[in-house]
Amino acid sequence: MRNSLSVSDIDAYIDAIYQDEDEIIQSGIYRHVEILREKYLPGEGKGQYRDFLDLYDKIQKGGKAVSVGGSPDEVKYLHKYLRPEKTVYHTYTRTAEEAEELLEWFWKNT
Repeated sequence: MRNSLSVSDIDAYIDAIYQDEDEIIQSGIYRHVEILREKYLPGEGKGQYRDFLDLYDKIQKGGKAVSVGGSPDEVKYLHKYLRPEKTVYHTYTRTAEEAEELLEWFWKNT
């Protein structure tokens, strides 16, 4: 199971946000996509999500959400530093019981 973004993930995200090509061009998003791809893609030889906490903090302070992932222990670590109302977590468990325990942990620690 992967826990990082790929170039196609970023493209799909942009497509989901900007439905109209004119809106994409007007937003100026393309100026920043290459920078994101080259410097800030955890897992593509660029580190883990925890290595980008400063960047995620800036994004969240700007009013935007971030999407992070990893093992249950990794997302618990990230949760300590990120604003939960502006974070989407991607993780996995081996059993339904582990999933319930993880959800309970998030409820208690949010």
